[in-house]
Amino acid sequence: NQYETWANLGLFYMHNGEMQKGVDAVKKALKINPDAHFGRERYQLYLGEYIISRTKDGVVQLPLAQKGQSNFYDFLYEKYMKNKIASGSTGDAELSKAIKGVSGMMTFANYKSPVLLEALGDLLMKTNSVGGAGHLGSRAYLKASFEVKDEKMKKVYYEMAKSSRERVFGPYMPYGEMSG
Repeated sequence: NQYETWANLGLFYMHNGEMQKGVDAVKKALKINPDAHFGRERYQLYLGEYIISRTKDGVVQLPLAQKGQSNFYDFLYEKYMKNKIASGSTGDAELSKAIKGVSGMMTFANYKSPVLLEALGDLLMKTNSVGGAGHLGSRAYLKASFEVKDEKMKKVYYEMAKSSRERVFGPYMPYGEMSG
């Protein structure tokens, strides 16, 4: 009944393609300690559930958000953020926690994972509190295109990067005028 055991078991199951077993193990970990690892496991759980929702006949099709489908941000908003925002939290604060959670997964799991890169891109494309986040989101999609073998998937990720690359949020700050 140690948090770390269930969290690690969940991660192993997820990396082994046993997503439901992974989700179940992470849920057990979160019951023991909901805020460990700065809440990262909560986003691992949500990402696992999102992947399950995108699995068809036992196969995960990348990109997870095909043209016209909702993406990880949309899933996360409906699953978690909408209620938090209704309770008084700001959207930017919740989005920041999600970005930190996915970034943590990339740091401690696989920073080259197309799934994590896509999820990060989806989140970065929705933030308006960090100038240049749109460019970073676009780079995440582009990096995902480098990491998949299938040419069709490469092209879809590349198109996602291309269509999002000029999206800039926040106040424009010319070089040399940044504070700090």
